Amino acid sequence: MLQVNAQQTITDNHALSELLSRARPMGALVVWGEQIGDLDWDDRRPEVVELAKVDDKILRTVARETFGTEAMSVWFITRVPPWHSRLDSFFEGTRYAYDTTYGCSTLADNRYSPPLYFAVTALLRDMVDPRGGKAGVDQIARALHAVPAIAHALAPTTWRAERTFRDTFAHSRAGYQ
Repeated sequence: MLQVNAQQTITDNHALSELLSRARPMGALVVWGEQIGDLDWDDRRPEVVELAKVDDKILRTVARETFGTEAMSVWFITRVPPWHSRLDSFFEGTRYAYDTTYGCSTLADNRYSPPLYFAVTALLRDMVDPRGGKAGVDQIARALHAVPAIAHALAPTTWRAERTFRDTFAHSRAGYQ
């Protein structure tokens, strides 16, 4: 099962609704594989994940307004294929620890080959983790050339949602055409 905040990691409905009201919707991706090595992937049963773009400011504001409830899982969406063996180093000194990488594609209409994306997922570190630090998702996103997002629902989507994802990614600093 994928780490999505609505079902698994944020149990406070107020915190989730506060987070989603501040985050910018990105649309949906189809997750089709999981990275198990630098060049190796395991197939998965395809699942649709809806995403909302976040940053450190949004996450801090929501934590403050919900009395400390934090996003336990953050996804970093990139077009750059990550080297599995190097991913842990990107998370050193940050509040999040590397979890897994998924291969994804958009729900493209009438395309033979939809655009490919990679979702590097991270989980909030325990406060006593010695490899942790104060750096947040913005630092990780810069290092990965990625857009930080919250995966907030597993659901079917429409053409509009796919177009929104493409537009959001293309207009971010980390977007690639």
